[in-house]
Amino acid sequence: MSRFYSEVTSKGQRSSKETTQTKMGDRSGMRAHLRGWNIGVEVYLEVNEEGRDEIRVYRTKGSNDRFERRIELIAFLEEEKNND
Repeated sequence: MSRFYSEVTSKGQRSSKETTQTKMGDRSGMRAHLRGWNIGVEVYLEVNEEGRDEIRVYRTKGSNDRFERRIELIAFLEEEKNND
């Protein structure tokens, strides 16, 4: 069973692209950079040091930024700790 799933669908298209990844190593995960010409987001989905999933979302300057710099962290989500 895969730990991570992604799906990308273009607006107006009937098809989508799906990707899966099983956990391999301590820091497995996925990265996506969705962008327009002047604005975008870069998303990381990874396993943190405690073994929980975390998501970081960064604002970028889009396709016109040839250095693909991250401007700022705009969201951080972490899987809740299981208290079993």
